[in-house]
Amino acid sequence: MMKLGGINAEKEAVNFIMDKVGEPHISSYINHAAAHSSAEKSKFAIIPDLHALNFPTGKQTVNDSGVTTTAEAFFEIKTYTA
Repeated sequence: MMKLGGINAEKEAVNFIMDKVGEPHISSYINHAAAHSSAEKSKFAIIPDLHALNFPTGKQTVNDSGVTTTAEAFFEIKTYTA
């Protein structure tokens, strides 16, 4: 559905925090994740199910010109099995 709406999303992006966390913390995180055979399964890894780079935030409320803005969004998908 997101693809139909023109929203670019990456599944299970391990590296989504690269430009959000500074040194020395990001280096520790990268070294920890890289030490495991699968970064996604390393203990304490932070991995969103979907990482959307251009999620629409809505229309401008003042001077309603129809301009829309986008932002980064993170999604955790929960499933239910009976």
